[in-house]
Parts: sequence; structure tokens; C-alpha cells
Amino acid sequence: MPEPGRSGAAGAGQGAGGGFGSGTAWHGAGERPRCPVLVVRTLDPSLAPLLPALAALVAETGSVLSHLAVLAREYDVPTAVGVPDAVERFPEGTRMSVDGGTGAVDEIRVTALAEATERVTEGAGGSVRTDSAGGGASMDAPAGPRDGDGPLPPGCPDYREGMAS
Repeated sequence: MPEPGRSGAAGAGQGAGGGFGSGTAWHGAGERPRCPVLVVRTLDPSLAPLLPALAALVAETGSVLSHLAVLAREYDVPTAVGVPDAVERFPEGTRMSVDGGTGAVDEIRVTALAEATERVTEGAGGSVRTDSAGGGASMDAPAGPRDGDGPLPPGCPDYREGMAS
């Protein structure tokens, strides 16, 4: 039987809160993608200023009581800790989803991503614009802790709808 707060999936981490988030893997250096999921080896408090604009946070080490995990919960950033080999499993640019309740971290199929992106409309807390082809969207980054209307930054699509079981 899985431990409370853990997913039954192999390679899953421990959920540290924040709900569900999805976006593009980013390791914290270089250009930040739209809807970044920060994937790191350790939870370092120096990463705190990045939290407001993250779609999710994944760490190979750390606990739900780590300083950064506590701050991530304050910002409603979905967080999974103790995810084995996360940096290698999710290289920068990987489309992924994070369930902060169960600790499940999954790569998203590109076909599901394309279908979900087409459904992007106006998001809560910021304006979202799609181009005439229905593809790219831009967003206004949140200024502080989110209002509980959903853990995704404005403009980040919820890919769960496009995923087949």
C-alpha cells in the first residue's frame, strides 16, 4: 500500500501541495519558457523569487517541510519532492505535469499538448491571447500569491483534459 501523499506510480515523488500544474521543464538557467516547471536536484531557498511565475516545482531531494516547499504552498505552486532522477528524466523543454497532492510527475504526449493549447481561452487573474492560428499564447505573470482560483499561472493550459488514460 502506498504511503499517504504518494502516488502508486513508479518513480513518483511525494506531493508537497499546491494542486495540479503543467508546463515546460526548465532547470533554472537560460531563457525561462512560458509556463515553466522548475526541475532541480535540491530545494534551495535562493530559488524563492522564481516561485510566483512557476507552473510547478519538482525536486529530486527535499521534504514537504523544506523551506522552499512551504513557500511554494503559499504561492499555490504544485510541488513534488523526492522525485528520483528528475533532472535526467525531464530535460529542459519536456512538456510535463505535476500533481502536488500525489507527487505524480509525468511527461505529456505532444498530441495532447497541441489539442489542449488550442483550447486556451481567457484565464483567471491575467489575460491570455492566442494568435490567429490558435497556437501561441502569452500571459501576464502573477504579482504574488495566487487567489486559490487554480494553481496554474494565467495562460498555462490544463493538459489533463487532453490526456488519455
